Amino acid sequence: AEICELPGKAYSASNLPELVKAWYYPSADPDISPDPPYPDLISGYAPIKNSHGQTLAIVGVDVTAATVRTKLVALRGVILLVWLALSLLTMAVVKLYYQQMEVLEHNQELSAELAERNSMLLAANDQLSRNNEKFRRELRLAQSVQMGFMPKSFPRPDKITFDKYYLACDMLGGDLFDVFNIDEDHVAIYMADIAGHGVSAALISGLLKMAVSSVREHETHTAAGLTATIFQPELVLVALNEMIARELPEYEFITLLYAVLDIPRYTLTVASAGHLSPIHYDAVDRKAAKWNVPTGPALGLMPQAAYPVTEKRVAPGDKVIFYTDGLTEAMNPQNEEFGDAPMMELVEAAGTQSPAQIVAAVKHAIDKHRGGREANDDFALLVAEIR
Repeated sequence: AEICELPGKAYSASNLPELVKAWYYPSADPDISPDPPYPDLISGYAPIKNSHGQTLAIVGVDVTAATVRTKLVALRGVILLVWLALSLLTMAVVKLYYQQMEVLEHNQELSAELAERNSMLLAANDQLSRNNEKFRRELRLAQSVQMGFMPKSFPRPDKITFDKYYLACDMLGGDLFDVFNIDEDHVAIYMADIAGHGVSAALISGLLKMAVSSVREHETHTAAGLTATIFQPELVLVALNEMIARELPEYEFITLLYAVLDIPRYTLTVASAGHLSPIHYDAVDRKAAKWNVPTGPALGLMPQAAYPVTEKRVAPGDKVIFYTDGLTEAMNPQNEEFGDAPMMELVEAAGTQSPAQIVAAVKHAIDKHRGGREANDDFALLVAEIR
């Protein structure tokens, strides 16, 4: 008589705090609760971790209220049989009669208490529905705030043209990117991917946005005595890592790639904290290739980490594609990823087109690959054309 959801169906934990806690340690629902269309049940959860102690999945088990009642009925039956056997040996018929009357009275009290609890449960369900609606309104507000983190316009359109694509798999996402002027000759670009998605990732993306703003506004002194300026990608990552490592919860981390475009010299100075390397389209050779940027650890994983820096040459007409792994790891109904090779082929085939056309081509290819399947991770794409 058991029923279950099919594998692969999206499962929201927004109303299951104990399931959220199970990302870190075993947890269980405190009470039996309804879960339409399933029967009333109580659930327990536990994290499945890898050798590094990082949670990969959650295993859950449900015990229906009917199962609990069946066990209790069986237990009461055994107790009653033992009680009857002892009573027949030690008590008279009159004493047994009065004991039965007491049991009947007790059952009536339990029935009255059960009716009262059912009324309380109905009231609690009504309150839960109102709370859920309030939570959805607050999520929509948070979503509009988070979208405000993304650039609404791009600097230096005379020297560099941008276009973007962003999709959160939940109402709130964990991908973040930005482009801003440092001075009239330099433009900064960064692309970040917060581990996971949903509310927690969105909160961390806000923390990252504030940390970057702090580095932009002030010279930041690192623990190693270095002074990070917004011109130096490797020291910017050191400064961000020091700020974020103090604030991130355990097992959380951020991959981030930070680049500074020197407009007169046509160079990109790049440093990476565990993020995917950009794809470079050479306008002369009409070839696309990954830059294979050397990388340090993701932000928040290792205090006092160091980050290598590299300088890449670009030329007018070249394109640089920054993205998060949600694009290449997009799954189709057969659980197959989109992959790096199709992404590279797509950029090379559309490389002569404008950034907006490249973004449209990537979006079309990803949507076609997914075949209607819900997104399993956040997507972020930023295409820059050097002019």
